[in-house]
Amino acid sequence: MMFKRFFLLTAVCASIIFFSCSYGFYEVLDHGESVEERVGDLRDISPSSVSGSTYSFLIVTDVHFGNFKSRRDDDFFTTLQAKINDGTINPAPSFAVCLGDIADHGERSEFEKYNAFASRIESITGGKVYGVVGNHDLYNSGWDDFEDLVYPNVSFYRFAINSISYYFLDTGSGSMGTTQFNKFKAAMAADSNYKIVCTHYPVYGTKDFFASYYSLQNTLEADQLITILKKQKAIAYLSGHMHSEHSTSFDTFTEYVVPAFLSNEKFAVMTVNESNHTATYKSYSY
Repeated sequence: MMFKRFFLLTAVCASIIFFSCSYGFYEVLDHGESVEERVGDLRDISPSSVSGSTYSFLIVTDVHFGNFKSRRDDDFFTTLQAKINDGTINPAPSFAVCLGDIADHGERSEFEKYNAFASRIESITGGKVYGVVGNHDLYNSGWDDFEDLVYPNVSFYRFAINSISYYFLDTGSGSMGTTQFNKFKAAMAADSNYKIVCTHYPVYGTKDFFASYYSLQNTLEADQLITILKKQKAIAYLSGHMHSEHSTSFDTFTEYVVPAFLSNEKFAVMTVNESNHTATYKSYSY
């Protein structure tokens, strides 16, 4: 009996150490402020300008400023500019979205480094970089600095470009929460536009072993969200968090899990055609 208890205690300690090393001790114990505390009313903000009925936007996720891994940001900017110049990315992106995990430890200096990175993107696109809160951004009470520094300084918002509405959701705690979910559901039903939804956690992800850890943790919420997206003219759902690339078609819309900028050294571009209400996704290595 004593041996069994010792074995169980050892296994529990080993699990804690493993998850602490892999995902951060803070993540195991606490995800920071609750989504109910972070999310207020759905904020309508001004969109970046685009020209023509076909335009594109840049997508990065899991940039993890403050992580120990060596960064190749200059290579990214060189690659992005070269692909725009040679017509590989055409039309050139008009704005950008960052799908969360902007910081690695939720510290203010990490968000400040991200802002310098975002400014370089804006110098290329001419439009804003729209931020999404991720789970790492909430570490060490990071929400206060995220809200203070990361544009547009809220975690639940939207804008419209002609016949396409863009919704940005707060899933940084692994769930939308009741308040945000109900407000999102009502807003989608009242909005006749086609929609693109941007957030951190995948709604589905993949069927791979252990993949459920990386998707919305409330399966009923995820199922209901998929129903809303199918019913209310969503054409794309963009997420990160998994650090790998996947896509899942739900007939009327597709979920694109974007690969991590830092660890996978990739970014993506989505080209929107408003004439036929399509959104075409492509990723690039740098």
